[in-house]
Amino acid sequence: MATYTSNIPTAPEQPRNSQSVLQENANAIPELLVVDHIGFNIPNKGKHNKVTMPRVTGGVPAPVANELTLYSNAGANNTELFFKRDASATVVNMTERSTDGNTGSQLGWTFLPSGIKMVWGTANITGVNSFNYNTANPTFPGFNAGPMLQITEQTANPAFFVSINTAAGASATVSVKNSAGASATGTFRWIAIGR
Repeated sequence: MATYTSNIPTAPEQPRNSQSVLQENANAIPELLVVDHIGFNIPNKGKHNKVTMPRVTGGVPAPVANELTLYSNAGANNTELFFKRDASATVVNMTERSTDGNTGSQLGWTFLPSGIKMVWGTANITGVNSFNYNTANPTFPGFNAGPMLQITEQTANPAFFVSINTAAGASATVSVKNSAGASATGTFRWIAIGR
């Protein structure tokens, strides 16, 4: 691999005396360009063939007015893709997700590109009771304003019905009743979307 040497030749130096260094500099240029790019003398030369983004070091990049910052950094378990808009300090996690079954509740979550988070899971409730839908890591503080909550599916037993009483803060209160309107126990799946 060629080593690039800057500031060569120096002002008083004859170019012939630094020919070998200049040649190595010239060889270093295509070595640099072919990283994630199509190289010289090939169709589509200069275009990206992939994008590799090492994690940033030194924390989150500083916000810059009138610019969009796209970078990779550490997520909860892997390197993830993030972006920031203009001079906003808000970081949007674009790729992190989990379906690791936290707390045995088949809990999962993902971020949507706009920064909205979607969380899903299952709950087993008797009568009127609550469950926490903001336990997935990482939690998202704005969820405390109350997300959109939907009961998506209940178990095959048709003898109970689930209704949402309230969905605010980090939890929802639901009511599980049987066909006679009496308190019952039921397992159901849910999905919550919010910031």
